[in-house]
Amino acid sequence: MKLPWKKQEPEEKSKKNLAFKIIHHVDNNDDDEVEEDIALITRQFWNFLRKKEIKNSQTLRRMEIRKNLAKRNLNATSATR
Repeated sequence: MKLPWKKQEPEEKSKKNLAFKIIHHVDNNDDDEVEEDIALITRQFWNFLRKKEIKNSQTLRRMEIRKNLAKRNLNATSATR
């Protein structure tokens, strides 16, 4: 019995390579700069978390307001019937 389609052989997927650039520091005076960079990144991260928290709390408040309005409308329509 012949099948109407041919068996297709799987194609070889192209491999993705990732290369990192390595930088070696010879000067030890860069410690202050590294500490400043870490401090900056830390501040930015905490600011990001605060903004995200504020956004989520605002979204939750909006959802709560909508839920309360829907309950009021439902109660108002059921009371008029």
